[in-house]
Amino acid sequence: MILAQAGEYGRYLGEITVEVDGPRVNLVDQRLHPIASNIRRDPSLLPTLNRLRDGIVMDPRFGPVYTERVALAPWDLEEKWDLARPERDTPLGNLVADAIRAGVTTAGFPADFALEANGYIAYRVHEGKVVGNDILKAVPYGYDPATGLGFKLDVVLMAGLQVLAGLEYSVSLAEYTDDLSMQVSGLSFEYDSTKPPMGPEQLIYNLTHGIPEWGRVNPFSIKVNGNPLDLAGTYWVALSEQLHSFLLAKGLEPFAAIPTGLFEYEVVRDSIVQLGILSYGIEGRIVDKPEN
Repeated sequence: MILAQAGEYGRYLGEITVEVDGPRVNLVDQRLHPIASNIRRDPSLLPTLNRLRDGIVMDPRFGPVYTERVALAPWDLEEKWDLARPERDTPLGNLVADAIRAGVTTAGFPADFALEANGYIAYRVHEGKVVGNDILKAVPYGYDPATGLGFKLDVVLMAGLQVLAGLEYSVSLAEYTDDLSMQVSGLSFEYDSTKPPMGPEQLIYNLTHGIPEWGRVNPFSIKVNGNPLDLAGTYWVALSEQLHSFLLAKGLEPFAAIPTGLFEYEVVRDSIVQLGILSYGIEGRIVDKPEN
């Protein structure tokens, strides 16, 4: 069996050529073919694909998600940050985080700020007409058997010190992957990726024992709705159930947790419909900024 991955999110079709010599298999060549509109459709696959597509459209949970315009994007809303710039918030990340925060507060739940991991925001929204399928590609993860939708949203009560420790962990591998890094709403902070990261346990120990040493995230840069983070205070945080589970796995157990029952896809969709024009850009909510 040969397993190969060709990039991510349907950007490429991979082709590999191997030479089989008895029990030995040698790689001869490998190449990536960019997926583009000039690639001809395979007529033999169209009936199956159309049947699947029609089934989705006929499902009342989804409807005409491939054709009905729900919003307009004046430009591409990127999910990846620009390595040539110090800002680490993205246009699509800002939209998703704002939608989560607005969705849970509109439903009556408390939320001082919202978080979502870059790794759970999958694919850019392209310039032009935006349809339901574009939203599903942006936040596709999770599966709820009862509805066919993805992650639900929770709100959790966390201490300011836990917030700092969580943010520190989120940038601990920033030079290698952006999957752990956060996108935020109602929150801003700076970090220095040239410094060594500090584990949550050590960070919490230092700051609870009067040791003025921390890792990459500058505690004094963190603002919640424009106000300095109170390390001894508590904050309600809106986030996906999967990100909540991830925090628990890292020992950051909140003081309280409320499942909202809201689905991330529906919250983001409703926010996009309400906005109409998706004029999101890079705002500097998160900045990778050397301290010296």
